[in-house]
Amino acid sequence: MIGETHPSGRPQYENGRRWRLNRIVDKAATFILAVGAVIAVTWVVFSYDRTGTTAAANPDPAPPKDAQELAGAAVMGSRSARVGLVMYSDFECPYCAKFALETLPELNRLYVEPGKVLIAFRNLPLPMHSQAEAAASAAACAGEQHSFWPAHDFLFKAQADLTRNTFDNMVERLGLDRRSFSACLASPKPAILADARRASAMGLSVTPSFLIGRVQADHILVSRVMSGAKDVRTFKAALDDALR
Repeated sequence: MIGETHPSGRPQYENGRRWRLNRIVDKAATFILAVGAVIAVTWVVFSYDRTGTTAAANPDPAPPKDAQELAGAAVMGSRSARVGLVMYSDFECPYCAKFALETLPELNRLYVEPGKVLIAFRNLPLPMHSQAEAAASAAACAGEQHSFWPAHDFLFKAQADLTRNTFDNMVERLGLDRRSFSACLASPKPAILADARRASAMGLSVTPSFLIGRVQADHILVSRVMSGAKDVRTFKAALDDALR
């Protein structure tokens, strides 16, 4: 039964029918909210893995754009380290030599040996350094015989004379297989060019450059970029901050 008419001309329901309609609406809203709550709780339960972290939609997500992969890099330290430092270096760069021979040994003692920090080496031979790419190849070939870091130190100490004769002396000093080394040195090194492209993608154009971040499986999530041969105190502050 239509009751009174609203001043606007629209009819109104009687009080009893209006009350019953409101009850129906309230019950429907309560039911919808209850169903929504059940769905939400179910989603939360099943979206968490056994470690208590939210499960990713993709079990093996690709590293983000600000990540540095460790594959193909010369690595120093434990893969279980919390923090990683990626250096982009040039064997003919005097500031790179300063870092390699003065700062790196101290960082190794303070952070790498205790298992706190992992250090990775990438090549960035600059165009003005005519012997940098050859030296990078020599270091890579030594790396194929598990001697990258001794070669790294040798080449930076011999920076003033990065010639084939120096490379031959390195082979003898490090006890490398000469035939394997020579064959390796004569072959192309796409990995060196790949390092340079990777540096360019990160906006790096000077050496040495350093990327610091948290180690996540096979890559480092970069949170800080540094350039130049900073002193140990500067690196210590940056690494301690990353470890926190």
